[in-house]
Amino acid sequence: MGLYISLGESVENIITDMSNYHFKLQNYLKLERVTFLDIGPDMEYGFYDVMHRSLSIDSDKSSLSDPELSAPTPLLIFDTIEKFVKEKNIERLVIDSLSSIRFSSENFAQEDKDINRFVRNLKRLGTTTILISELTNPNSYTTEQFAAHGVIFLHHFMSESTKSMMRSIQIVKMRGTKHDSNMRKLTFSPDGLEVGDVLTG
Repeated sequence: MGLYISLGESVENIITDMSNYHFKLQNYLKLERVTFLDIGPDMEYGFYDVMHRSLSIDSDKSSLSDPELSAPTPLLIFDTIEKFVKEKNIERLVIDSLSSIRFSSENFAQEDKDINRFVRNLKRLGTTTILISELTNPNSYTTEQFAAHGVIFLHHFMSESTKSMMRSIQIVKMRGTKHDSNMRKLTFSPDGLEVGDVLTG
């Protein structure tokens, strides 16, 4: 059973985008093998069933009226995830994305502690978790990259050789494995992502 947490994009848009590929998403939805959960800002907290109906989860509605509190907190997100993991035996989890979570902004040190605590609590759930995060500086590590067991970069850059925009994928970190850390060409096909040859030059 898989759970996809959306914190920014609407679930309808995500399902529409995924349906452009041969993922057999509708079959997985009908078989209840995957669940989408929308807890983004300025939205009612709820999850979408196979018919894409919004089912509400108990929450403090008053907290949504304050713009400063519109982004969900790590505690709210973790409590919701933990509930689903236990009730539906979730094995695979995607959180999209870390940048949409309202961490403490009192100081950078406290924010780093909050992010590290959030990631460590996710680990104890026993799920295979993909945590999506915006890449602002590929030359420096962030707190979540230090805390995670694996780090995969998706690049989009101007190729010097072809003078055109190119996509690539790179495994920067994967604990306990001997992995290829080269940048490899990445293309989108009807079947999803295709990883190609190592990029040179």
